[in-house]
Amino acid sequence: MGRDVYQSSMGSSPPALRSVLAGLLLAAVLATAVVFSMAERSYLITSSTAQWLAAFVVAAGVGLLAGLRRLLPPVSTALAQPLLWLAGVLTVAVMGRHLVDSLAIAAAELPISASLPGGFDLGDGLLWLVLVVGLGLSGGFEPPKSRSGLRLALGLALLLAPAWILVAMTLQPARLDAVWPGLDFVGAPWQPLLALAWVFALMGCERERLAGRRGIATWGPMLFAVGLIVFIPICLLELKVTSALTREPGAVLMRPGAVVFGYFGGRVGAGLEAAATLAGALSVLVFSARWRLAAGVLGRAELIVAATLAVLAVACFSLPHLILLASLLGWSSVIMGLPTRDLDG
Repeated sequence: MGRDVYQSSMGSSPPALRSVLAGLLLAAVLATAVVFSMAERSYLITSSTAQWLAAFVVAAGVGLLAGLRRLLPPVSTALAQPLLWLAGVLTVAVMGRHLVDSLAIAAAELPISASLPGGFDLGDGLLWLVLVVGLGLSGGFEPPKSRSGLRLALGLALLLAPAWILVAMTLQPARLDAVWPGLDFVGAPWQPLLALAWVFALMGCERERLAGRRGIATWGPMLFAVGLIVFIPICLLELKVTSALTREPGAVLMRPGAVVFGYFGGRVGAGLEAAATLAGALSVLVFSARWRLAAGVLGRAELIVAATLAVLAVACFSLPHLILLASLLGWSSVIMGLPTRDLDG
């Protein structure tokens, strides 16, 4: 993607520290969005918290394998570029479906399901709007080589931080051991999580890659993301959110929000959940845009076209089909070998 966010997102601090901090931020954003987007879907498959948590352990292990794929030479970068671009679009569609569910709770007065021309509904329009506004504020419409990593990092941090602060305000760390349900891998609903676990292959440090080495800036964020994939569901169990997951989608942070903010707090929590999911969707859009042909033809409009296609996918496909397509294309691109962010390098 030209200027690497790992190299430029932390201002004047030492380059190695910039790389590590930016990588940790991206890891937190992706892990949070993956858990929020798939928590309800995977829990509805099984009523067992032991199987539910085991599914995230499997996803963490598979996500780590996706990161380890970087150690092997690519099979076909030319084929991986369009596969990755389309996988990013479909993965954003999966996250976008959850984002709309959370918005439906946060803004209950809006008729999310109201029909719009062309077979779309108001939820589709809102999804397109928040994606475009998010891209604009984070510099997504600038030429790839002049995009500001600092601007993107600040935007992602502002979207993610409120959700984490809400969780921290209601979490009781001393109870985490008490809520551990054990692990039951037999019947664990891990399949939906595979659709998003591939995104951890997007993390990597161009500075270390170009130097011919793999250090803490490469593997530190990867291991952090893998840990979060397991730690966040454990926190959600302590917050007793699983009962809300069976009632309505997009409700992961409803209970913590109600605890902190009172009567309308559930809607506040859903809004913060939508913001955190939006951060993950924007990250996937930016870091999966590595198709040389699309960049050359579409120029500055590349990301807005990708966002528009993601909304079209939400409108045209059911969630199970989106999950299947995102999984197939995402893992195909990982197997082929992800292209670098610098399309000219």
